Amino acid sequence: MPRSHLIPLDGGKTRVRADRIAADLPASAWQRRSAGDGSKGPRFYDWAWLDDVCTDDGGHHSLLIRRNTTTGEPAFYTPPQP
Repeated sequence: MPRSHLIPLDGGKTRVRADRIAADLPASAWQRRSAGDGSKGPRFYDWAWLDDVCTDDGGHHSLLIRRNTTTGEPAFYTPPQP
């Protein structure tokens, strides 16, 4: 999803940009993990998982954020719910 995507919070009462959510997370929310080896060696990223994020239709999803350890650029994913 794009960084400008608005994420419903507080039961859908407020909507916050995905990149703003990532920027406001405390350091303790991030975990450095490997994304496997790439052509230039190991690839490490910082990862944060937000559970039970509201969706536009009133449902709930998780939000996974991957942050580049060099540039700080985030990428956002909403895994499918079972």
